[in-house]
Amino acid sequence: MERRACIRYWFTNSLFVAALAANCLAGANAASYPAAARTDNLIDQLIIHYQPDAQTRLARSSDPEFMARLTEQTVTAATGLQVSYKRAMSAKIAAHVLRLPYAMSVDEAERYARQLVQQQPDIDYAEPDYRRYPQSTIPNDTNFNQQWHLMSPAEYAGASNVVNAWDLSKGSTDIVVAVLDSGGLDHPDLLPNLVGGSVAKSGYDMVDREDISGDGDGRDSDPSNPGTDESSAVTSLWHGTHISGILAARPDNNKFGAGVAWQSKLLLVRILSEQGGYLSDQVDGMLWAAGEAVPGVPDNTHPARILNLSAGGQDFQDCSRTEQNAVNILRKMGVVIVVAAGNAGKSVAGSPPANCNGVIAVAGVMPDGARTPYTNYGELNDIAAPAEQIYSTSNSGLHQPQQHIFKAVSGTSQAAPQVAGTLALMLAANKKLLDKTVISQTVLPDLLEDKLKRSARSFPTDISGSADPDGCNINQEVACVCTTDNCGAGLLDAFQAVKAVSTPPQAVAGSDQMVAATADFTLDGSRSADDSYGGKIRHYQWQQVSGPDVALNNATAAKANFTAPAAAKNDTQLVFRLTVTDDVGLQNSDEVVITVPGKGGGGSLPLSVLAALAGLLWLRGRWS
Repeated sequence: MERRACIRYWFTNSLFVAALAANCLAGANAASYPAAARTDNLIDQLIIHYQPDAQTRLARSSDPEFMARLTEQTVTAATGLQVSYKRAMSAKIAAHVLRLPYAMSVDEAERYARQLVQQQPDIDYAEPDYRRYPQSTIPNDTNFNQQWHLMSPAEYAGASNVVNAWDLSKGSTDIVVAVLDSGGLDHPDLLPNLVGGSVAKSGYDMVDREDISGDGDGRDSDPSNPGTDESSAVTSLWHGTHISGILAARPDNNKFGAGVAWQSKLLLVRILSEQGGYLSDQVDGMLWAAGEAVPGVPDNTHPARILNLSAGGQDFQDCSRTEQNAVNILRKMGVVIVVAAGNAGKSVAGSPPANCNGVIAVAGVMPDGARTPYTNYGELNDIAAPAEQIYSTSNSGLHQPQQHIFKAVSGTSQAAPQVAGTLALMLAANKKLLDKTVISQTVLPDLLEDKLKRSARSFPTDISGSADPDGCNINQEVACVCTTDNCGAGLLDAFQAVKAVSTPPQAVAGSDQMVAATADFTLDGSRSADDSYGGKIRHYQWQQVSGPDVALNNATAAKANFTAPAAAKNDTQLVFRLTVTDDVGLQNSDEVVITVPGKGGGGSLPLSVLAALAGLLWLRGRWS
């Protein structure tokens, strides 16, 4: 930058004066660095986030180039790195992506990020734009024609029990699930459930880097998976297509197989190529999928309620600030985020985004309910689902799309969409879950996660093998024991999960009784109960439906009371209705009859007593 330009920026904006002054006085560019060869464990982009006051001052500028140049100068002055400004991220995240002058190790990038924060008080945080990769193991093309993962636990101890859930819910076209992955193909089992009827009209391609995109350009409106070049050593996994089929492949067409929520809609957000992708693209994709605005990207007209992320890092990493911010924003919007635990056979505590607070991390199990050798383990896992030999929609092409097929693939990537699909079944089974007047959307993710966990089946206890997490990895062929310490709350059970949100509570208003005139009486509905999956009665409502009006006290509590009216000539009957509402907005009612005897001593007997006497008289006549 010329000295005159530096002085102009100095006077037009007071932000980062020290950084600009240092660069202006230097009068020279930052040191250049030799280009390094790209490998999977290198970092070539940085994410920075300004302090709120600094971001506000920057946002006042009407010149986007000013923000870009000022950001570049700030980082260069603090670190010596001549970065280039790439783009702004979603306004809710309010972060910025920078291209580093060369690809560097994770340690080096993290060191520069810490240096930047230490030297520039206007920077809130800086972190590497980590690479993200599909979380599948190598596909297995064995001829296996059963989708064991959908079956009942009577057939496979580790199965998800989806076949029984379909008796209660098959999903709904009103429920959109976003698959954030490598894009999709127009597989005939997917076409009916894509929000736009075809892949090209059913989402967005968020892969920003043209050199890894595979389709020859950056971001665009077509989330199709282009595959790889025929000469490339990298073959195409068709990962996003496989995940989409597990989630919502349409059955009953005499082809291929079935998805979990096969009447729900799919939104495809391409955040990965076959060479992986970037954290910044992932986060923008997450927010866009839920309906948030992203700079330079058209608005999403099909916001998703559930996000499926079968992707993650390769090295041990903490959940990034940028990822955690996105998760926090989405949860406040009522969006549920399902994430594959990862396939490194290591602690999930180092596997983002599965280690972020507020996501549902899914471990993988075998048909017998044992832990797969490759699944990441640990207390951060929330639930376990089938991951081994999962058949779903795919393609026969090694590089370019060819014939649509059904193929088995193993990995926690395959476990996560079963959970996401089950959530879609749950939302479809109880529309009150999406009624903001009944359930606050800010608590919906917690509510659904709690129902998933409470309805999960216990892990098998008859599996022999290693219970030590370090003794179960991809290099050992021993059975792996799942416990609540390493695999989550239990085994996914779609049938029980749907019941947990669709079973009405049981209202018990109590037995019909007699009460003396002018006496105080308590109506007792405390024996009312909800389902056996942790359901709770949230609201009681007593209402008098017949008889002389009485004043009900504590009408919105389990126990209400009133004073009986004075005796009339004949018996007086008061009928009260109790309506209970549970924690998922479902209601049920029961009535109780309270009789006040009339004048003349005792009055007539209640109908229940008369019926009993009639029965006794009938028996006496029968045996006499």
